[in-house]
Amino acid sequence: MWFDVEGVAHTVALPDPGWAFEPGLLSALTSARPEERARLRKVLDGLLADAYEDLDPDRVPTDHLVEDAIPRGMVGADRAGERLSVVRRTAAALRAVPYEFRLDGLVALEDLLDELDERMENEGGPGVFAEPA
Repeated sequence: MWFDVEGVAHTVALPDPGWAFEPGLLSALTSARPEERARLRKVLDGLLADAYEDLDPDRVPTDHLVEDAIPRGMVGADRAGERLSVVRRTAAALRAVPYEFRLDGLVALEDLLDELDERMENEGGPGVFAEPA
């Protein structure tokens, strides 16, 4: 996330929202049942509302560049919550993302869920996303 001169927050768009998630969490998300994804969307709505309410340009490190995308596999890199439900595990992983990338991670999840829902609707299956190397 970065802020322009007027203090408006922006995120760096990812061509593949799966980029932001570690492979195990990405796999759990892509295989999540529709009802799990629906619960995750509700959690995501709350996390996004909190993130937008908490926007503060002073909390972004001064060496953070405008073009910096969220590092590959950052969301879920801490594997401590593997036994949690996909909803709790994802929420915990997003809360653990450093402030300057948290909104990027939330938007990536929103995009990922949109793509999963679209693929389920069009193809009858969860589809395949590139997993981080």
